[in-house]
Amino acid sequence: MYGRDEKGKKLRKERTQMLLPPFSSWRPNPFVICLRSAFQGLSDCRNWPFSCLRDQARDPARLLRGSEATMAQEKSLILFPLLVLVLLVLGCVQLSLGKESPAMKFERQHMDSGSTSSSNSTYCNQMMKRRNMTQGWCKPVNTFVHEPLADVQAICLQKNITCKNGQSNCYQSSSSMHITDCRLTSGSKYPNCAYRTSQKERHIIVACEGNPYVPVHFDASVEVST
Repeated sequence: MYGRDEKGKKLRKERTQMLLPPFSSWRPNPFVICLRSAFQGLSDCRNWPFSCLRDQARDPARLLRGSEATMAQEKSLILFPLLVLVLLVLGCVQLSLGKESPAMKFERQHMDSGSTSSSNSTYCNQMMKRRNMTQGWCKPVNTFVHEPLADVQAICLQKNITCKNGQSNCYQSSSSMHITDCRLTSGSKYPNCAYRTSQKERHIIVACEGNPYVPVHFDASVEVST
């Protein structure tokens, strides 16, 4: 009986060895080693991709600092496009504010309500230069109106006529106005722009546009009928 039991034990041991590899051939899971080493502060994880676990276990504040850095980076990624958008909007506003409208251009080139040319023969030379109409070239003809701006703007509600260019947005003043015609003298060339000054009493014709409906172009002047 004893020999039979020993023989059975030996047979079961051989079968077990056939099913399972010897203990010396077992290899522990490296990820488990890494986790264990990380929390124990050992150095087994140095070459393992999850070695960060060890550093985080040693320095919990490092994880918090990393999160704060990530949040700061995300905030910068959001704020930067907003800053660019604000700068673009401000640039567009500045350009729109700096751009001269047609109504403003009309006032600069044609309105001189506070004075008259009287007998000043250099009036046109001075005014054409002062109103920036001799920059880069000499504007051949220009007319200054010596009446209140409100009176000139009121022309847009008066007699409607056809403009020189065929447009239908021109209006003629119902009363005569004091004007000064400036015409480039013969042989005058840029940058030495010289003008002849002529005072007149005429009906004026202006083109009107916009809202409010105001003069944007000086079209012509008409002699006062007697």
